Amino acid sequence: MKQLPKIVIADDMQMMRRLLKTALVRGGFQDITEAMNGEELLKALDEDSYDIVICDWDMPRMSGIEALRHIRNSETHKDIPFVMVTAVA
Repeated sequence: MKQLPKIVIADDMQMMRRLLKTALVRGGFQDITEAMNGEELLKALDEDSYDIVICDWDMPRMSGIEALRHIRNSETHKDIPFVMVTAVA
């Protein structure tokens, strides 16, 4: 049986994390970690391996763009698929 991807969601708004996680769980995904900002995202990536990152564009402490730059410049994480989301119109 094929193992489903391990996903990390980074968003400063709990409601958005919950919405994304609920949609993913309904889609059959199970192994989902949450981070409240870019710093927590990078910490999660250093502590465990993930197959996909879903990240908010605008967050305090470290934005999604800043986190993406760090990830793309990292030898260990640079190839992780990264999906940027935003609630800003």
